[in-house]
Amino acid sequence: MFLIHSSKKILLTGLALMLFMIPVVGWAATAAVNPLIIEGPVASSFAVKSTEQLPVLDAGTVDIYALRSEAEDAVGEAPKFADPLVTSLTPETEGVWEDLDDRFQLWQLRVSAPGALSLNFGFTNFELPKGARLTIYPADLTDAQDKRGVRVFTERDNREHRELWTPVVVSDDVILELVMPTESRYDYSLEL
Repeated sequence: MFLIHSSKKILLTGLALMLFMIPVVGWAATAAVNPLIIEGPVASSFAVKSTEQLPVLDAGTVDIYALRSEAEDAVGEAPKFADPLVTSLTPETEGVWEDLDDRFQLWQLRVSAPGALSLNFGFTNFELPKGARLTIYPADLTDAQDKRGVRVFTERDNREHRELWTPVVVSDDVILELVMPTESRYDYSLEL
């Protein structure tokens, strides 16, 4: 499940993560790069599919005005923060896997909800092994100082209840990026 945000009042908490860009001079230069030391998205530092080439989960167009009208009609109810979209997908059923090098693999999926003010995600089954990392960021991310949110999750975010509910990313077009050690490629749980 992920939530499509339709409220103008969005409060982002936490620290903005800096994205350190690593110069790339062809594929040979990226083979020695450890993707786990890259802060933020990894795909831009490796020869993998571009954002435009990624499979897209189309969440449908969001009509903010209709959602606001519904909210105004719901007198006496708690304000609606988001409009949920129930899904049941995993990296094994959606998205694309690519080899980064002989040590790591990358899974990516683009999620688009045109008109949404922000997106966040509720993983109903989340457990990453050591050395794995899930990053969520705006598809048009161009700057390390982007204030819309780059969210990074690792095995330190595993919980006994095996769920992960992410903070918002202020964009209607988002990339989910999972980096996995090749040796642990099937040793994870990630269901949206």
